[in-house]
Amino acid sequence: MLDLIKKIPNKLKSYYKTYAINNNVKKFIAFNKLRWPYQKNSNNIILVDLFDWYPFVYIYSYVINILNKKYKLSAKYFYFPLYLAKSLKFKFSIFKIEKIFNSFNVSKGINSLEFQIKEANIKKFEKLFKKIKSKESLSKYKYKNLRIGDLIYDTYLRATFSPTINLENKNLKEIFIKAHIYFDNVEKYFKKNKVKVVIVSHHVYIQYGIIARYSVSKKIPVIMIHYLKAGQENFNLVKLDENCIKDFPYYNYKKEFNKLGSLKQKRALKLGKELITNRVAGKKDFTSIYMNKSTFSSKFILKNFKIKKNINTIIIYSHHFYDSPQRHRHMIFPDFYEYLKFFCKQSLKFNDYQWIIKPHPNDTSSSNYIYDEIIKNYPNVKILPKETSNLEITKIKPKLIITNHSTAGHEFAYLGIPILNTGDNIHIAFDFNYHAKNKKDIIMVLKNLNLLKKNKFNKQNIYKFMYMHYLHYFRRYERNKLIGKNYFYTKRILENKKNVENDSKLLEYYIKNDVKISKNVEIYVENFINKELKLKIN
Repeated sequence: MLDLIKKIPNKLKSYYKTYAINNNVKKFIAFNKLRWPYQKNSNNIILVDLFDWYPFVYIYSYVINILNKKYKLSAKYFYFPLYLAKSLKFKFSIFKIEKIFNSFNVSKGINSLEFQIKEANIKKFEKLFKKIKSKESLSKYKYKNLRIGDLIYDTYLRATFSPTINLENKNLKEIFIKAHIYFDNVEKYFKKNKVKVVIVSHHVYIQYGIIARYSVSKKIPVIMIHYLKAGQENFNLVKLDENCIKDFPYYNYKKEFNKLGSLKQKRALKLGKELITNRVAGKKDFTSIYMNKSTFSSKFILKNFKIKKNINTIIIYSHHFYDSPQRHRHMIFPDFYEYLKFFCKQSLKFNDYQWIIKPHPNDTSSSNYIYDEIIKNYPNVKILPKETSNLEITKIKPKLIITNHSTAGHEFAYLGIPILNTGDNIHIAFDFNYHAKNKKDIIMVLKNLNLLKKNKFNKQNIYKFMYMHYLHYFRRYERNKLIGKNYFYTKRILENKKNVENDSKLLEYYIKNDVKISKNVEIYVENFINKELKLKIN
């Protein structure tokens, strides 16, 4: 009881920090009202995600008001909470962020907290849910001819921190029903209102993915921020294509590269080569977006981990279990738990191979039990320490590395190690990886490990990929010249805190620095709007 009482003040502090309007927030609201004078509303609407990460909020204010000025569009927000937390079911949870959005001319549009839900609809959606008999059928599920099953699937993983779904779980049914309610209300709103542009923070999960996909299906342009490190580095505006993919159109990298002039291609190949050679040499750069140090660092040395010599070794790269596994166009497995289980089962058939799982470096300690559970009946499978660097992996000399979509695809391919991908991935346009289309393809590769080195490729394809993926799109509309790559965070805040996206000190920073950068941000946003949107407003 005493421990519970002690926790109450900390809980209250957390709520205060999350929901209260402090001095920095007040100053930012006042700043926006002066910076973005009220403009007369019109019937043509911009729908923007009520997203509470301050780097995004700051950029949204520019995009919205420049669109407003150019096309006379009224800005409205949409809000669908991500998690199942009880606090998010009440209006006070959005009071602060709503006031901030109001300050740069965004009013209420779609708010799921105000939905009127009919019991008859609930029963209808429950009947639909009962028809789902497998993980695969949920993943492929469509509603009103639009695929939303993968969004439901990934939302469940994220909201419950589960490595896979349980069809009997009440939370899954709740999310399934909620997805249909969201869809119907989005459809209703779009039919009643002239939505011309949609701005989303993400393209995944039911909270963002449904409205993004619906908009794209209706030929309504959807804008999103492509970013590194939560928005503070290499911020870039993108327009989602028909595939509704957040990343740049990786499936067209090769075609887009070939469109460059000969001089640009020569320069691009040089830059791409520099990036990959520096990466495998252990030099930390902006391309290592999620790592605190190079993945080829030599600081961690494998000890007490016995590697059998003179035996074919297969290393399976794991992925973050909860981080929208189905965010690309397609994959063979519905989630990464099933992905690992499949290969563990193969270890019994191909027992003359040494099988090793490399955990994702950003896995938390809570993931340990998942790995233990996955391998418990498979004596030929071992788990590497998650700290194991790619440099140590090269010393193991694997015959094959398996991944779904990771950067290992270009890193180890460059070092001459065969890579097998099990789904759509950023390397799909090139031949320096094996791209399996189904489980049959995977088995074929496993049966022919000794033949893999016969698959020769030109390293220039890796250089092309490196340039296209890490440089080309960040240079569009002079983005690299106009705005510094890490403008949206202060170094001081970054050095002292890890999760600073919601730190109100950022708002103070934006106020102080707006005059220095405003013109450049405006130029960039206007260039993007003119080139990508080309709106025709009636």
